[in-house]
Amino acid sequence: MCYSNCGDTMNMKGLIQLICCGWLIYGLFSGLSWAAGDEHRQALRAIAGEIEILKMEYPQLAEFYAAKYINLEQCYIEYSYHTHPAANKGGWAGKVPNPNDDGIWFFIDFHDPASDRQIHRQPLVSTVALAGDQVAFMLMLEGRATRKIEGKIWSIIKQTADRLERKKLLQKKSSHLFVDNEIQVLAGQRLYLRQNLIFLETPPKVRPGWIEFAQEGKYCQTSIWEAVVGRGTKIDILAATPEGKDVRIRFRASRGEEKNGFEILLDQTSKQSFKVSCNEVFSDQPVDDPLEDCEPKTRQEVITCFGYPIYTCRQGDQTIFYYNLGLLGHRILGYHDAWIAMGNDQVIKIWGNI
Repeated sequence: MCYSNCGDTMNMKGLIQLICCGWLIYGLFSGLSWAAGDEHRQALRAIAGEIEILKMEYPQLAEFYAAKYINLEQCYIEYSYHTHPAANKGGWAGKVPNPNDDGIWFFIDFHDPASDRQIHRQPLVSTVALAGDQVAFMLMLEGRATRKIEGKIWSIIKQTADRLERKKLLQKKSSHLFVDNEIQVLAGQRLYLRQNLIFLETPPKVRPGWIEFAQEGKYCQTSIWEAVVGRGTKIDILAATPEGKDVRIRFRASRGEEKNGFEILLDQTSKQSFKVSCNEVFSDQPVDDPLEDCEPKTRQEVITCFGYPIYTCRQGDQTIFYYNLGLLGHRILGYHDAWIAMGNDQVIKIWGNI
């Protein structure tokens, strides 16, 4: 590391001070084994960018430039402004540049929680927060005459750390729910629906790449349904019960009045099919984007635009999907009830009732 402001002049005395300062800092920081990945480096870059924005409000940041003071290889930021060598060489503060009355020094990093380096073992003066598989860390010394900025900078770091920590917890939860074939862990979970669900005479059957609300028939026609639960609805899983090749899932909307809840069947013919079926209908994160109201040209575009159909039927070599306003919450090309005919996975015709 190089600190051009360890000494104010470059005479022999200043050169000696600079060398001593460098060796003291080396003792404090040497051997650090940062294990941060690209995600934490990107987070550190964002933190540096937000600190740079504060220059207009805080004169002690006048010389701070994100590109200059960030070390992405080892994932840290170190900045000093109007500093001098420490008079007292004891402790960590004696090994870093000390600020003049109008100066500042700070060090920010993401590091392995198991780090035993001296810089990371300052519990009384450092500020730390969990940040995924790393720890966000800050040490700061501020000049007596400066407008204090420690709280402001730590707020930026903490918000970033909290975002990384939430992402880690969600990923951990996702892998437990949707990768491992441990059906029992579904019960009691609060999730979100990825698809609109309509409930007819039998529970919807979820398969990889498909949801069957009713068996395919000769005619696609309207029918009375019991309920519709919309895409993005927050739900509570009440029970998950294996039944042969399926798992019967009972859930209710978190704010719904349906006490007994609703039931769907998830395919469990294999570990992979169970995983895919779960992800087809459930998400552990909010689903905000609505299905698109568009003019599809292919079968896949139909499903992307409108979700899975209420009924399917065949007429000759054509497959027909049936949708209605009740399922989607909006009309298809102005139709309350809509039929979409397809051949060779290409849309041939869309018609309906207004």
